[in-house]
Amino acid sequence: MKSRELELRLRQERAVWRSAQLRRSLALQAQTLAAPLQQVDRLRGGLFWLRRHPLALAALVAGVVAFTPRKALSKAAGLWSLWCTFQGFGR
Repeated sequence: MKSRELELRLRQERAVWRSAQLRRSLALQAQTLAAPLQQVDRLRGGLFWLRRHPLALAALVAGVVAFTPRKALSKAAGLWSLWCTFQGFGR
């Protein structure tokens, strides 16, 4: 009877040790997924924000429709140039 109890005790300890080892392994693997999952969360948050604020989306669509592609591209280039200039001053 004693050997059977000892065997069961050893199996239990091995199972606990293996479980702890698998938990550590899972934690390490989950760290590699943290950055992509954060980006997905940010995207979902943005989509939920757009659903709560449909006027912002409508204004964006109206702005795109109002400008011809040529004007929109020139305005975007001008804004990008201005942004880069201000970024240069901050350094």
